[in-house]
Amino acid sequence: MNSTSPTTSPQRPTAPERFEQVAPVIAVRRVAGPSILLLVGPWLLLVLLLIPPAALLLTLLVALALPFVAAALVVAVLASPYLLARAIHRRLAERRRPSERPEPVASRVAHIPALAPSTAMRRSQ
Repeated sequence: MNSTSPTTSPQRPTAPERFEQVAPVIAVRRVAGPSILLLVGPWLLLVLLLIPPAALLLTLLVALALPFVAAALVVAVLASPYLLARAIHRRLAERRRPSERPEPVASRVAHIPALAPSTAMRRSQ
């Protein structure tokens, strides 16, 4: 027999209730393993290369960026020995320079009349 009574289906959770259920999963902080970008990035690139306009734009972007990256690499390779030699030279020059000692406080105070010891105090000693 067919019953005509309505069946009670479970109520769907509201948006705040769903957020409360999902929030602990979202807030989990990963401490080990690769970054999510390293995992998802290659797949995203492959998917975008399947779309012809995106593939064309990505190809043009790489073709335009390649000379700049190559020039930056050449500059870095040529400049690094110079920068290294300059840093070593500066460090050696600082070691060779005699350390400048500050003037003792007593000699600086002796020139100030108000702070200089009086002659009467010197005679009593």
